[in-house]
Amino acid sequence: MTNFWSTPDTGGEPAAVQLPCGDAMTWSVTLPGVSLPGYTALWLLGTPPQPALLGLPAAPVTAPAVLVTKTPALLVIGSDTQLRFSIAATDTASIAPGLFWQQAQVIDPQGNPYTVDEGPVLLTPSLAAIRLTAAA
Repeated sequence: MTNFWSTPDTGGEPAAVQLPCGDAMTWSVTLPGVSLPGYTALWLLGTPPQPALLGLPAAPVTAPAVLVTKTPALLVIGSDTQLRFSIAATDTASIAPGLFWQQAQVIDPQGNPYTVDEGPVLLTPSLAAIRLTAAA
């Protein structure tokens, strides 16, 4: 089974998304009224430089560190663009539980990145992660 999350703009501090280590997940970010022909996208999970500035406690990995990188699909739905992301169970199985930061970017045809979504992700302990790392 695949989890699904969508990241609405709440206007306040982002709540941490929770994901058990070793779970698969699919989610999307919708950019209303935005058309992005020729753009690509990138999603990163890790610990940014100076994590305390983002309210992150001392991370289980030394900052800065990118632990997962994904290239999402860009879908045009009416006048909106949607970034659709997927994480495989093996992407997070070997990462120690803790609070991390995620960042989604769109990249224009000239290579300029634009952050369209970011926020905390809490990776929680999971028995599935133990099973997946033991099988590797």
